[in-house]
Amino acid sequence: MGIDLAERSTYGHLSPSSVRRLADRWLRPEERAWCAAQPSFREAVVIVLSCKEAVYKAWGRSGGVPELSLAMEGHGAGGWAVGSDPAPIQVMACWQVGEASILALAVAAPAGAARDLLERLRQSGPFARPIRLFLTRTRDTSPGHSCGSQPRRGAPTCGTNIR
Repeated sequence: MGIDLAERSTYGHLSPSSVRRLADRWLRPEERAWCAAQPSFREAVVIVLSCKEAVYKAWGRSGGVPELSLAMEGHGAGGWAVGSDPAPIQVMACWQVGEASILALAVAAPAGAARDLLERLRQSGPFARPIRLFLTRTRDTSPGHSCGSQPRRGAPTCGTNIR
């Protein structure tokens, strides 16, 4: 299982053209097309990246974000992200947009069982009731971090830590 939590305001300090460049670098063409069809391109990019992070955690391995391709299903408040790998183990994620955050939950399970497992988790797990988290904002200066720009004073930063 993999879980990722992102602030809805992630990348809010970037210009629309900077968010497009970020998407061009980290998302596959079909993922960018899904983002373009959503009401907020920036928030859709955050959803896809959050789902990818949850999927990598479910796989128990790391990799380059652009290497993983997700077929995005749904829009707005929630939906599914299905890994395109035809292996016998399917990786699938679901996401839900809350008031201030995006929660992505992923599982790796035998083909056909992943959606059923996620559906049960959605009905009884973290999606079934409100979650209270305390977030602190940090500046991620690690090599390769996708947001190299300095945020404006008072603007949200790219990284979050859960306390």
